[in-house]
Amino acid sequence: MFLDRDAALDYLKKAGIKNPNRSIGKLYYLLNHLRVFPQIKGKRYGNWNGWVTINNKIIKDLFGNLKYFYCIIKRLETDRFIEIDKSYIIGKQSKKYRLLPALNEEEWKLVNMKISECNTSRKVSEHSMRNWKPIDHQLFGLLKEFHIDKIDFFEQTTEHNFIQFPCEMRDAILEGYDSSETPVNRYRFYKRAYDESRAGEWRYHDPDKYGRRHNNLTNLPKPLRKHLYVYKNGIQRRLKSVDVVNSQVLLLLTILPEAIEGYSTFKEVVEEGIFYEILPVLCAKSRPDGKYKSFIPEKRKELKKDYFQYVYGDPNLDYVMVSDIYQAMYDHFPEIHQHIDILKFSKDYRYPAREMQKAESSIIIDYVCTKAANKGLLIAQIYDSILCLEEDVEPVKQLMIEGFKTKNLSVNLRIE
Repeated sequence: MFLDRDAALDYLKKAGIKNPNRSIGKLYYLLNHLRVFPQIKGKRYGNWNGWVTINNKIIKDLFGNLKYFYCIIKRLETDRFIEIDKSYIIGKQSKKYRLLPALNEEEWKLVNMKISECNTSRKVSEHSMRNWKPIDHQLFGLLKEFHIDKIDFFEQTTEHNFIQFPCEMRDAILEGYDSSETPVNRYRFYKRAYDESRAGEWRYHDPDKYGRRHNNLTNLPKPLRKHLYVYKNGIQRRLKSVDVVNSQVLLLLTILPEAIEGYSTFKEVVEEGIFYEILPVLCAKSRPDGKYKSFIPEKRKELKKDYFQYVYGDPNLDYVMVSDIYQAMYDHFPEIHQHIDILKFSKDYRYPAREMQKAESSIIIDYVCTKAANKGLLIAQIYDSILCLEEDVEPVKQLMIEGFKTKNLSVNLRIE
């Protein structure tokens, strides 16, 4: 019903708002926030129950007056479109809101709001850009050059029937989900990512405190990325991805002292891009039975997950302490292992990951992206990889090599 502007305006009028034309952006902002936030959190943190905390300060900044917020919220609650968790404590907790099935289970579509015609959209835009640097404006401008193919699977399906349409995209959605997700939630995530890309609704968030830039291209599921294209001189062009091999292990070197024993050997293996190939061998040597799964390319993702648990996991958790990789690092790179443990116990177990993210941002954003954008290259960054045109692969590779050299590292690159 809210897709129809007249219906939305009438709804606001019934909610007690005298000038609904000036508040339609407020309604769309609230609905979008209540719809999108749980999906992002659910994808990132597991089984999310749908509750959303709304910051009163942000609402005041966007709406100008909380009375508009309360009018809309009250009407949505009365009509059983939302529910309110009222178990809050004044001064300690904020109210939480959640969409009810009557609205949430319907198929949603995008509504375009022009900033020039909607004060709320303008304020949302200004709020989101408050900490931007020049490179952020450049990357956002480049982001808007990207388009995505029309994909029949998403055009012909809904969350209620998509399983009945066997194809590569459906299989990608159904593959690998665990108990923290459901096929329907994964479909919603893919479909929303597709719809936003088709509509050119690119979002670009403030840099986080560790320097990473998040947007809906960085969050675009990998099976959708191959459908991206840009126009150059009026011709539709596909993209190449320049990826760093063993990137997370390489970035680990940025937080290790070069004087530490074993550093040079570890660095050599990592820079050659063969760390995950020799890791099973090290694990086998550290096992009493001498057995460990041999390296299989298809198992690389599983092996990386085990390694990430070792580097990023809480050392107080049993599954980290008793893992084969923990023992292998303890046996073969004891000083490096000890240094990682000291960082985790003396600061915070998340400290290594956060420092590595800062190093990644310094290399990829501050060096590679800044120089590439200033050269006029059409690029986009997805954390430690760069999307670019085929003729720009070599210039981007050179910038990546130079960027890692600023951290005294050699990098092994892969083109996809």
